[in-house]
Amino acid sequence: MDLRVLKTKKNIREAFLELRKKYSLDEIKVNTLCEKAMVNKTTFYNHYQDIFALSEELEAEVLDSFFDNFKDIDMMLTDANRFINGMHAALEAENDMLRILFMDKLDELVARIEKHIWKYYAKEDQMLVSFLMGGSIHLMMKTKNKNEEVEQFLVGVIQKIV
Repeated sequence: MDLRVLKTKKNIREAFLELRKKYSLDEIKVNTLCEKAMVNKTTFYNHYQDIFALSEELEAEVLDSFFDNFKDIDMMLTDANRFINGMHAALEAENDMLRILFMDKLDELVARIEKHIWKYYAKEDQMLVSFLMGGSIHLMMKTKNKNEEVEQFLVGVIQKIV
């Protein structure tokens, strides 16, 4: 890919993330983003259909990376400790990006993670996995740093339920 294109996309993405830290997705306007990225609107539209397409691309990339980092994704019902440690490590690796991109869309984040995780579990276990995932991700995202107390609580809850 052309170096100029890479730099332009990098500038657009960085400007978007700066704005996204402060504003909801609906509040970010292409004009504002282009000013911050120092590109014109035509350039933006050469790369992205709209702000939502840009956000979706970044969300997909961070979730791909999250799943690449999520070791023991299939261990929730057999070894809760390994599962929670794996999930926490994956969340830590992508913490900043997940918080920025999903700051006002935690339910969507949980749903997308659940949908992916379901591939690893039998159909009859999927509702239980969804129930456990929702609470686990919610608690982990609320704590900014690794929190042993939260992790041990989650492991204990999962072990009791399973």
